[in-house]
Amino acid sequence: MRVTSSGKIRRSAAEWRTICERFVQSRLGPKEFCQREAIALGTFKKWYPRYTESGAQPGAFVELVSPPVVRELWAIEVELPNGARLRLRG
Repeated sequence: MRVTSSGKIRRSAAEWRTICERFVQSRLGPKEFCQREAIALGTFKKWYPRYTESGAQPGAFVELVSPPVVRELWAIEVELPNGARLRLRG
């Protein structure tokens, strides 16, 4: 990272790749991540697609997050040969 005479911060592509990796690991939204890292949101939005389109390794691990499981009530009733009944509810 270098600072220009006008005070702007310039980062290399490798630095942006590292920043984008930290973003993915943070599980924060772009706005929250940029505030935490003191990065301009517009600049981040410009660089992130470059990282995801060209920086991803073919065959690399991609984490998939499943949607939350909706718990439903259930009940099972088993009638045994001797007439006894077993009832389970969840």
